[in-house]
Amino acid sequence: MASTQEKLASSLRALKDYQDGHGNMIIKGHSALGETHTKRLLQNGYLQSVIRGWYIPSFPGSEGDTTVWYGSYWQFVSAYATSRFGQDWCLTAEESLSYYAGETTCPSQLIIRSTKANNNVVQLLHGDSLMDITASIPTDMYVEPSLQFFLCKEMRLIGARFPFSDSFNAQI
Repeated sequence: MASTQEKLASSLRALKDYQDGHGNMIIKGHSALGETHTKRLLQNGYLQSVIRGWYIPSFPGSEGDTTVWYGSYWQFVSAYATSRFGQDWCLTAEESLSYYAGETTCPSQLIIRSTKANNNVVQLLHGDSLMDITASIPTDMYVEPSLQFFLCKEMRLIGARFPFSDSFNAQI
């Protein structure tokens, strides 16, 4: 019979194989690693639950530390939104513009547009939330290649306003 350390080593190998095969840090559901591996990794601090059924790799002793979460934030958003909406989603124009401008700070509430949305707020780690709003999707979108998420290309032109909120238009 395998020792506790051997079982944990086996679970860590399963996690590494999953990450190598999928190219991201987001794990959806117990079936991705298997229920036994998932439970073992959660109990030993190597996985952290973001929302029910969604996990990110962690390390023991990092409970309460925000580094792991914010290091995987944008990958989580992409994986979660793509899982729920397919390719029928994008960040709002405000968030897209901030990202285009190089702002990579994670917003405390991120808004996603989709025709398939239900106007839900999903509570995430460390007080962050994700809000999906039922809204049309621009016909011209940019797909961020490293994260595979969809950014709005509609921008404010001089003297014209596009889908930005009034408060955001006042800022630019």
